[in-house]
Amino acid sequence: MSTLKLRLLRWQGLRNLEDGELSARDVNIVYGANGAGKTSLLEGLYILNRGRSFRTPQLAHCVQHQRTDMTLFARFQSDQGADESVGACVYSNGQPTEWRLNGERPKGLSQLANVAPVILITPETLSLVSGTPQLRRQFLDGGMFHVEPFAWEIWRQWRHALRNRNQILKSGRIDSRLLSAWDSVYVAQSTALSQARQFFVERLNEHIGRVQTLMKLGLGRISLHFQRGWSRELTLEHVLEEQSNRDWESGYTHSGPHKADFEIRVDGERWTARRYMSRGQQKMIAIVLELARLSVLREKKGDSGIVLVDDVTAELDQTNQRLLFDGLLNSGAQLFITTLDDQKHLLPGAIVGQKDRLMAKMFHVEHGKITASVLE
Repeated sequence: MSTLKLRLLRWQGLRNLEDGELSARDVNIVYGANGAGKTSLLEGLYILNRGRSFRTPQLAHCVQHQRTDMTLFARFQSDQGADESVGACVYSNGQPTEWRLNGERPKGLSQLANVAPVILITPETLSLVSGTPQLRRQFLDGGMFHVEPFAWEIWRQWRHALRNRNQILKSGRIDSRLLSAWDSVYVAQSTALSQARQFFVERLNEHIGRVQTLMKLGLGRISLHFQRGWSRELTLEHVLEEQSNRDWESGYTHSGPHKADFEIRVDGERWTARRYMSRGQQKMIAIVLELARLSVLREKKGDSGIVLVDDVTAELDQTNQRLLFDGLLNSGAQLFITTLDDQKHLLPGAIVGQKDRLMAKMFHVEHGKITASVLE
């Protein structure tokens, strides 16, 4: 299977960055001071893959101050000569974003994600064990959408049904017939989404064991246990009937995939990871989960995709840095890593050690201006 990698990224009007472009290699280190614009570069690439930002729910907020629009363009190429491009024009006035896939309008945003899978690792990601259920749902869905493209459409229809159901509940006017009509859609899409998530968790569990074996970690056997967001003994339809009065009173749907979570167990024991492990051990588990997610992606698509690592060096000790970056390098993924000026020396050791098979490049960001240099 042909592996697509980003070769060119071009931007205009992207936050505080000067208009420009970069040619990318297998490993790309972006360094500079806080506020220089490092994360904005990753954000631009993420937008072209997901159709949304990881920093704001409104794409218009990404448009540079006093600019009317922002344009983004990326070209992906494989060693076999395959070539794909993605473009976007985002307007500051909230006008609908214009998307292009190989020069044509895509049928849906899920097509963008299929060009080259993009995985994002941030300091928040490293808090998977102790963080919020929402963070763990995002972790699941971020991998699932790439492995099972149909899941994107299921998620979209489920989200649409949930929003309409909540609007009816909030209206203050009890309309059981209208609610029932949306319930049928909500139940069907919720069930399908939960099945897709459960399947992805099962795949993750298979790969977690492999990653642990390769990394030779003495943490105990890590496993994930999926909780779908309503009782396993009852259908969602039955749960909604039981909670009908509560939902009407609160104007909110209390059960469904938006309440899903997964429990991280060590040697089959509940709470061990969250309650009894150190922060360093918890971050180590998060690294294992990230590498397992990449492993699933590579097995399914023959491609580890592109990994964006945003400013995590300060969050990890040297042992965990080595585990993360060695694992990422061995995954075959194309890497974009941001770090502060005074921490970039922590990264090149692992990269230079593999320069015979990896092409690495560094980009310095200062006051929104990006300059490139080949890593010696």
